[in-house]
Formats: sequence, structure tokens, C-alpha cells
Amino acid sequence: MAYILKSSSGEAIKGGDKEVWGSDVVHAVKAVDLKKRTLILTATDETKDRDGDIISLNGWILDNYMKNPVFLWAHDYKSVPIGATQKLIRRRKPPRMEAVIRFPTEGLYPFADMILRLYAERIINAASVGFIPLEWEPLEEKRNGEVVRVGRRFLKQELLEISGCPVPSNPNAVQDMIKGMGLPEEAASWLTGDQIPEPDRKDDILTELEDLKAKGVEVEEETDRVMVQVPETITEEKRIVGDKNLPLDPRPSWDGNAARRRIARWASSDGSGDKDKIDWKKYAKAFVVLADPDKPDNFGSYKLPFADVIRGELKAVWGGVKAAMAAVLGARGGVDLPEAERKRAYNFLAHYYRRFDKPVPEYHLFTEAERELFEDYEEVRGSLQEIRQTLEAIKEGQEHIRNALDELISKGDEGSKDISSDLYSIILEAESEPGKEELEGLVKELRRITEELKKL
Repeated sequence: MAYILKSSSGEAIKGGDKEVWGSDVVHAVKAVDLKKRTLILTATDETKDRDGDIISLNGWILDNYMKNPVFLWAHDYKSVPIGATQKLIRRRKPPRMEAVIRFPTEGLYPFADMILRLYAERIINAASVGFIPLEWEPLEEKRNGEVVRVGRRFLKQELLEISGCPVPSNPNAVQDMIKGMGLPEEAASWLTGDQIPEPDRKDDILTELEDLKAKGVEVEEETDRVMVQVPETITEEKRIVGDKNLPLDPRPSWDGNAARRRIARWASSDGSGDKDKIDWKKYAKAFVVLADPDKPDNFGSYKLPFADVIRGELKAVWGGVKAAMAAVLGARGGVDLPEAERKRAYNFLAHYYRRFDKPVPEYHLFTEAERELFEDYEEVRGSLQEIRQTLEAIKEGQEHIRNALDELISKGDEGSKDISSDLYSIILEAESEPGKEELEGLVKELRRITEELKKL
């Protein structure tokens, strides 16, 4: 039955200025994998419901849904999603659309864990779609020689969300099963949608759900008819390859090229860093993105390094995380990724921002002014680093000269003592912090640009 969705207060739920409708499918579950935390179910089909309504499979508009493919519980639009749709599959016989739902990591959202277990036990075995009807026509039949309206055929409709559904037909059996599974007493109330618990780590849940999202549908068989109107086809290629659980290093400095060399040596079997010795799964942990999945054994396929090898251990470095995020948002020349992958890279790095207890930057591409300012910042920071390295080299050279002079003086030769005295004078003059004025100027400029960046 297609019906108007209503909130707990009894008011019709609206998408924009249009009422949102729902339609249920019973016996929807096709497969549950508790290990992979996936649920495959029939989200919608062309079966005539008991009120005579039919939803045309070819009429679904999915563009907006696939930008935010949430799996809710009981059409509660204010609650945290319990999963994310990774794939929609159009089946021809019988006509239906199946959804592959991924649930968050076990333990992250106990309510989602409970729902997945209940689906696995077939205690819950229904699904529902929330949609906005755009075009429909009456369905009519001849009865006793008269044309009678028996329902509606929805011809064009926009999918907003897919929901899991409670099973109210046998509440006592459900209550007994909940007790038998050791679930909380409140679980029965949760199943009705009256009281859906909020997760303790809401931000972590939302970040993980972002990671689970993907665009598109798969079509089981080719046909002359338009199957489903979507912008692109789904891919299961895993491009986000970085390790989300690396230990943290708070240092703000970052040299991506040097980090790459150390990572290659760390990931190689003999410590050489040679391409043919690399364990590529190990190497991938230090990078956000595998930009070219067809070439997983090429250094150039891995983009956005964020980690470094520090005292033999791979660690996420704050300076690297910040630099990778800047590239995702368009600085440093940006990174060439499809929009969906760019957003997933952003979500991956946002996870590390939270782990470093840093405010997550808003997701947007840098404007030209922001990009230029950031490039100025990088240029000044690079010059500052070069001067510091030069000063360190000078100090090291001075130390070598001192050692040589001490050795010369120890010989006791009068001529050597005179030469040593002159050289010491030169060293003392050189030690008046060479490059100090330029260094102070760069630091001042760096502070100015940093303040400008903070205003963006």
C-alpha cells in the first residue's frame, strides 16, 4: 500500500512542498552476512498492493538519493541512519529493485547491530521506501460491466530513502525473541519507531556511513527500455586504502617526498624501497587514495600521503593529514578524483582530524583567492625551512672547524696558534646568526598569511 508518511505528531512529512509517501515490501530479505555486515533486500517491486497501487520500476529517479543513500529505521528522518546503500540492482524477473546495505562497524552503534541481527534471524523481514510521487494515473478495471477505479500506477517518483520496517503482526512473538536474544527491554519500543536511541559516538557513525556510500545502480540484463535513471554506474573498486587506525604523531612539519621514500623502504622486504620488493598492501596504508586501481603496483597510483615511518613505526602525522586535506579541497594543485571519491577522501581525513582533536574544515573546493593564499603560505614555509636547514649546516660546519682548530692548537706550533686565533675570530663573527634578518622577515610573513588563512 502506498501511503502518506506522517511524523510522531501526526503531521504529514514533506520534502520541500510535496508530501512524502511510503510503500512497503514484505518478505523483502534476500541475504544477510553478519561477518561482512551486509543486508540484501528488495526495496521496491511492481507487485500490486492490497489497495491496488503499483509503482513503476522504470519511473524511479535516484539522482538525489545516491548522493545520500541512507538506510533508516521506520522512516525516522531525524534519527541517525543505521546503514548506507552501497548498490542498487535492477532485476527483471520478477521486476524489482534490490538494495545492498552496509551497516557500521560492530559496536559503533548498538541499535544498528540489533536491527542487523533481527534481520538475520528473520524476525524482521520487511523494507519500505520513502518517495515523492511526481506522475501517476488511475488504475481501472471492469466489474459487472462498469469501469471501477481500483488504485493508482505511479509513473514517476523520486526516491528519498530506504527504511527497515517493524513487524507488528505478532508483537508477543517479537517480545519473546527479544528477551531470548538478550536485547534491552526498550528494544520493543525501538522497533515501533517510537524511541530510536541516539549513538554515543554520533560523529564517528556519520563518518563511517559516509565511507560506505557509493553512487549508481547495476542492471541485471540489457533491454531496450530505460531501466533506471541515474548519472553513473556503481563501482566496487576500493580506492580509499589508508589505514584509519594508525598511531598519531602531532608534529606539524611535513615533507611528502621524503615520507614516500621512507614508506617505500619500510614496506619493502629488504628495506631497499625497490619497486619489485614492495608489499603494496603495506605501502597503501600510508596513503588516502589508490587513484589508479588498475595499477596497484605503481608508486604513482597512490595519492595523498598522510603518514610517515617514525622510529620504525608507521604513524599518521598531523602535518601530513593537514596537507592531504588541503589537496582534497583544491590546494597544492589539488588531486584528480571523481567527486564521490573526493568526498570519501575528505571523510577519511576528517576521521583523523577528529582523532587529532582538530576542527574539521568545511567540505568545499578552494576559491582562487584561497588557493593563492595557501600557495603563498607554502612558499614562505618552504623558504623558512630552507634557511633553517642552511643554518643547521653552518653550525655543523663551524663545529667541524672548531674540532680541526683544537687539534691544530694541540700540536703546540706557534704558527699554528696564530692561524687558529685568526680563524676563531672569523667563526665568532659568523656566529652572529647569519641570515637572522631574512629569517625574521619570513617568520613575520608566515604569521601574516596564517592569520589570513584563519579568516577564511
